[in-house]
Amino acid sequence: MSHLNGQVVMTSLCGLALMAGGSTPARGPYANEVYRAVRFVRDNITKVGEFDNVKMNGGNMNQQNWRWGIGGIFLAEAYAKYKDPSIKAALQEAVKQLEGSQEVSGGWAHGTGGPNTLGYLELEVVSNWVLAAMGMAKSAGCKVKSSKMKRGLDYVARCTNKIGGVAYSTRPGQVGHGCPGRTGGAMFAYSLCHN
Repeated sequence: MSHLNGQVVMTSLCGLALMAGGSTPARGPYANEVYRAVRFVRDNITKVGEFDNVKMNGGNMNQQNWRWGIGGIFLAEAYAKYKDPSIKAALQEAVKQLEGSQEVSGGWAHGTGGPNTLGYLELEVVSNWVLAAMGMAKSAGCKVKSSKMKRGLDYVARCTNKIGGVAYSTRPGQVGHGCPGRTGGAMFAYSLCHN
């Protein structure tokens, strides 16, 4: 996922795991680790990374939406447990970036900058992470454009097949093949956006 994207995503996932175990940035057996993870993600979530504007074989290699989405989920969860205004400010900036990176279809690609090396833009799984982050940010008191969330949720609905499975994308040949992981991710995102 490239240097900065991978660091923010993995730090966020590890921080979420430590918080699920009972630690917060202020208390618990891993309070120091959670606090350091929050600081790292807060300070790097919207920084421009070295691979953010790279093209390879004519395709876009940008994967910022993973960082903004998963990092946003972590910051929202951390803010719910530790009301530091700097966490909320970083979360608001991530929301702004996510709103600006939404594709015309309503979904989200790996990142901004056009089709990737495989020739496509948006994909459903990234849209799940982004929508979950936006829903959590809204619950945290951040300003989130409801029109952006609605368009994103409509995109996910268009990725759903006739029996309720959520597919890779809306592209021909992909919408009919549902996946439990994407379906579960879509349910997670929907539940957070409809509170």
